[in-house]
Amino acid sequence: MDKTKYFVVKKKALPEVLIKVVEAKRLLASERGLTIQEATDQIGISRSSFYKYKDDIFPFHENEKGQTVVSYLKKKGIKKLNILVGTHPDSDHVGGLDDVINNVQVDTVYLPEAKKQTKTYRDVESALKSVNKTAQMPEIGKEYRFEKNVVIRFLGPLKNYKEANNNSLVVQLAYGKNRFLFMGDAEEKAEEDIIKENYDLECDVLKVGHHGSYTATGDNFLTKADPAYAVISAGKDNSYGHPHAATLAKLEDDDVQIYRTDTMGTIEAVSDGNQIHMETEKGKTNE
Repeated sequence: MDKTKYFVVKKKALPEVLIKVVEAKRLLASERGLTIQEATDQIGISRSSFYKYKDDIFPFHENEKGQTVVSYLKKKGIKKLNILVGTHPDSDHVGGLDDVINNVQVDTVYLPEAKKQTKTYRDVESALKSVNKTAQMPEIGKEYRFEKNVVIRFLGPLKNYKEANNNSLVVQLAYGKNRFLFMGDAEEKAEEDIIKENYDLECDVLKVGHHGSYTATGDNFLTKADPAYAVISAGKDNSYGHPHAATLAKLEDDDVQIYRTDTMGTIEAVSDGNQIHMETEKGKTNE
């Protein structure tokens, strides 16, 4: 049994070395090609301190957003979800799923096999247990059909990657003539492996991988996906610098319309099977 304990501590109460470890991780996530030695030199800590604490200190992702999602679903009159997908165990991807599971009828829950068990992930497991459900690992490449014109296919992960982000569930959704592609935190290595499978990756809406980090949305992948719209999920003023300027420039150069949660709030992509209507909390639409 995992007896790890967690505490929520205000930043001002943390030792300076822990704050610097978080800053070094932010640099590594936001600057391509930066080594750990270069990052720790810039921040002013030793490599040994970075390695000692890097797996024990993370920015806090509040789990209260689950109630926000539940309220949103109820407002839309949604009482049942055919499937619920948690792309991987990171708290910013499964945080709040426990609230959804406890408050909305869910037929099937898909989660990847978890190498690391975050507290937030264990909250999801507890919620599943409370409603007598277990999460399933989908069969990669198989088509799952829901109702008449809805087809879902999981394109990844294709292997057991050392880098946890690449173990994200990658989801392709087709409804009528419209196509959506949800990348989780999958990065360029996973993208290239998916391309080798010769899937038709063309989509109308691309949920951009890894919050718009420079480590995802490679040139080759973007050419294959050829989206009309890109949705980037990132927290406002996040410490990682997501989305990265290079990713934004790449999308703009390809004339992709960009929708960002950090500047636009909640984003809706509504399809009738023929056309897609994009709308944001701040009022931007594709009309």
